[in-house]
Amino acid sequence: MRTINTTCVAALLLAFASGAYASIDAGQVQFVHGDSRALGSNGVERALKKGDPVYEGETVITGPSASLQLRMVDDAMVAVRPNSRLQIEVYRLDGKAEGEGHGVLRLISGTFRSITGLIGHAKKANYKIITDTANIGIRGTDHEPAYLLPAAAGQAAAAAPGTYDKVNAGGTYIATPWGRVDVSPNQVGFASSRPG
Repeated sequence: MRTINTTCVAALLLAFASGAYASIDAGQVQFVHGDSRALGSNGVERALKKGDPVYEGETVITGPSASLQLRMVDDAMVAVRPNSRLQIEVYRLDGKAEGEGHGVLRLISGTFRSITGLIGHAKKANYKIITDTANIGIRGTDHEPAYLLPAAAGQAAAAAPGTYDKVNAGGTYIATPWGRVDVSPNQVGFASSRPG
């Protein structure tokens, strides 16, 4: 008859229950200011602090005066601005030397700044940003996507709702079912919530 270390078994069960073994590190928090949280796909929310990992499937949430900066696994930099929700759908680096991997970020609301890492430099088609109105692709870049929701009833809109992208260096494109626009440095592209 074998003896089983019940402490180890309990730790393994807890790890599986919390999803620790199923989580894939997508990046790490480099800087955080104010109320910044990560919401897991299991509905569990946690406060973020410098040095914390962020995982595939999590949604990073910043409060009204909060911001944070992430260094992704391919050394891309992502700076999430106040009042934003950014989901890390897929972010993994399969072969660091070749830049093989995939990065898919879903901007639910708000804005962030992104400086491309290995994935975007080596395999530009494998990196994209998704909103409810458009997809943003890159050509190796420093850019600032934004997704503005329609104003609430009785409130004035700061700008037209839809997907925006400001390019600081390199280039991007915004694609919808109705067409595509290329965005060059010092330009801002826009895709409305509706065609036309």
